[in-house]
Amino acid sequence: MGFVRTRTPAAASATVGPTPGPGQHDRATGDVLLVGCVKTKAPEASPARDLYLSPLFERRRRYAESSGRPWYILSAEHGLLDPDSIIEPYDVYLADQTADYRQAWGEWVAAKLTRVRGSIDGLVIEVHAGAAYVDAIDEPLRRHGAVLLTPLARLGMGEQLSWYDRSGEETGAQEEAIPSVPSGEQLEDLVIVDGPHKTGPFTFRWPTGTEDFDCGWDLTVRAAVRRRACAA
Repeated sequence: MGFVRTRTPAAASATVGPTPGPGQHDRATGDVLLVGCVKTKAPEASPARDLYLSPLFERRRRYAESSGRPWYILSAEHGLLDPDSIIEPYDVYLADQTADYRQAWGEWVAAKLTRVRGSIDGLVIEVHAGAAYVDAIDEPLRRHGAVLLTPLARLGMGEQLSWYDRSGEETGAQEEAIPSVPSGEQLEDLVIVDGPHKTGPFTFRWPTGTEDFDCGWDLTVRAAVRRRACAA
């Protein structure tokens, strides 16, 4: 039904989100995903999404693509990469670089993300990368007002692979659970079956940040269907 805008959104506090312990699976809710690169690469120039070859990157990519959210690749050589960017194979590993390089690299990533996304103040960024990558971008991104989620922090390689596999199973189960309109029926309209009821204060997340509202409206709807007669 609608809601009432009451004031300018305040910047979200910059924190690193909680992480699941071994054996746990908590689906994170970032606005944007950052996926770390890996050492093994294809021998020829390829789109970034296809350049990196490993079971871990394959699962990271699958998770990012299935999320439906914007995602980028963290590259030790190129900083921030669009998954469709064509790049040559390279041999640079962030953990092997000097502290000065890693610090400058983190600032570079924050600058590139700001250039492609605009202001990242209040943006929730879900990071799937090794500790060297997370440590390098943590302070620059928080300084710009972003909130970092690291759902796989402190998990070993096997635990990370299992996390992604469980995530894929859950996504598939959710898709199968979506009901379809039976054959011979057609969606006609949405019918209000309960409400609207006025609600209290709440926070809404826009693509560019969060906003507080004094009140809103809650209602329940169902799809009305019309059966089509079939000729005998």
